[in-house]
Amino acid sequence: MLWTFLTGLVTVASLLLARGKKEAVVILASSAAALLLMDSPAGVLALGIVIASPRIRSYSVFAHANMLSAVLVSSSLLWYYEHGLLPGSKQLAILFALGIGGLAVYGILEPRMYRFLAASSLAQIGFVALDLSVAFASADPGLLKTIQVFDYTIAGSLLFLGIGMVARRKERLSDLMGSWFVSRWADLFTVIACLSLAGLPGFNIFVSEWILFTKGFAMDPLITLLGIFLAMMLFIMYYKVAYYLLAGPGRRKKEDRARLAFAGALAAAVILLGVFPWLQETILGLMT
Repeated sequence: MLWTFLTGLVTVASLLLARGKKEAVVILASSAAALLLMDSPAGVLALGIVIASPRIRSYSVFAHANMLSAVLVSSSLLWYYEHGLLPGSKQLAILFALGIGGLAVYGILEPRMYRFLAASSLAQIGFVALDLSVAFASADPGLLKTIQVFDYTIAGSLLFLGIGMVARRKERLSDLMGSWFVSRWADLFTVIACLSLAGLPGFNIFVSEWILFTKGFAMDPLITLLGIFLAMMLFIMYYKVAYYLLAGPGRRKKEDRARLAFAGALAAAVILLGVFPWLQETILGLMT
């Protein structure tokens, strides 16, 4: 049920950005194919889609490739850990943490929007792998094995949807300047997504990071120290997007109410799940 819900969420967000029937058909067909691969070892191959995604020119398909791949790869990684093909260990956790750090440095320095967003997706998938390594190294994996992908699906979909409302056909992150004066609600929701992805308290992804830090500390304090350092780097990475969104001149344009309503619902979920962490435990308990 969890993977169906997450797939449905990213599909709706992508369809709201689709232009024309061809894009909608591609999105629906890829979602159906992904559902068939859920909870299987082959799903990890979707990492290749994220890596190749900057070459996709259609923003809705690009966003869908990134978010759907994150869900599919997370499901596949969980299968590998549950079947003992990947070990839950401190060494593997540190290896994934170093990979996330490299992606964060790349994202901080990358000026091109598509490459930045693809790096963001890979970094969040890395956090899923880091969570799984720590979860299965402990006696009780609990929420840690699913909470990161649950939170990222909500916040990540909000990020892609928000940027898609103000930045279609734009190539560089600096081109986002002035969008606050174009669509303030879209920018506000996108900034909320950035704050969540950066792991700030009060937003949903902080809850998953807090669980990671506490379980990681019990295994080895180095895991928690690395996690905090990674959170600081990701803050710098996503702050760049927030800065461009809020700076510069622009002209107002007509806003799409359906997209804004869905983005507003995602933004509300990001905040509610961060302020009331027990909601995540309840929802994931029902879905898994």
